[in-house]
Amino acid sequence: MATPGYVGRLNADHTFTARYVHFDATPARLIPVLGGIWHDTFGRDTATFLDVLVRHDWIDLSPNTTAAGARPFPGEQTVDGVGTAAIDPATDPVNAPIGHLDRLDGWVLLIDPATDTVTVHHRDNGTVPAGRHRLA
Repeated sequence: MATPGYVGRLNADHTFTARYVHFDATPARLIPVLGGIWHDTFGRDTATFLDVLVRHDWIDLSPNTTAAGARPFPGEQTVDGVGTAAIDPATDPVNAPIGHLDRLDGWVLLIDPATDTVTVHHRDNGTVPAGRHRLA
């Protein structure tokens, strides 16, 4: 069963840029997954990691994803070391002020590039974070 949510970047101007994640977008699963992708795939290069993360909506995120042996469905693309991207139809990321976090359903995990932390939000909490975690 899908547990959709969002992942993205906390911007310095108190806005955020986020992308939809279809499967297993819970903090318990995604916090270690995001840390693994950041560390293993991007060598802790937060800027490059976030550029790739907000480029697509995602079917699933996993640092173990490889194109070898993968069979993405039409409209999907395997991104090695990151996950399976939803590429068709192409969509724009969510760009909004922090005050609009309560408009997104489910969990929203935002990475702060200045501190390499993940701030966890949930619609039920409005703009009050449900938690904050280091990427590694």
